[in-house]
Amino acid sequence: MDPEDLKETIRRIEEKKTSPSKEQVELLFQNIKQATKPVAQRIALTTGDGMIFVPTQDIIYCTAESNYTCVVLTGGKKILVSKVLKEIDETLSGSDFFRVHNSYLINLNHIKKYVRGEGGYIIMDDGANISISRSKRQEFMDQFSKF
Repeated sequence: MDPEDLKETIRRIEEKKTSPSKEQVELLFQNIKQATKPVAQRIALTTGDGMIFVPTQDIIYCTAESNYTCVVLTGGKKILVSKVLKEIDETLSGSDFFRVHNSYLINLNHIKKYVRGEGGYIIMDDGANISISRSKRQEFMDQFSKF
């Protein structure tokens, strides 16, 4: 093999090694978008007679009720909102909320205890027991593997 060909081959290999792939660049941009997404400090909850503005840290969990969502707050207050849980989840995503089940969106800051066993469930600050779907269990556990 010609020494010049060898040098050219080595140069191309080194170039490929240092330049990111298209997939890596796309993943980087997605991560940057997620990191720069503003986190809601307050949320406007649409009720039958208007809107209630609630600090997000006061929300313990949200539960789906057909085409409505029940938002459970600290102090035992419950607000029935005329939005589906998916809309609330999209508004609160990127903050301390996690969808543990099709019917439940929880505030990770209000978890009192996680109980393993048959499916596993969470005990919230207000004493509510919320089961975790099998498909979400590992993702939920990964949230706390950082500690």
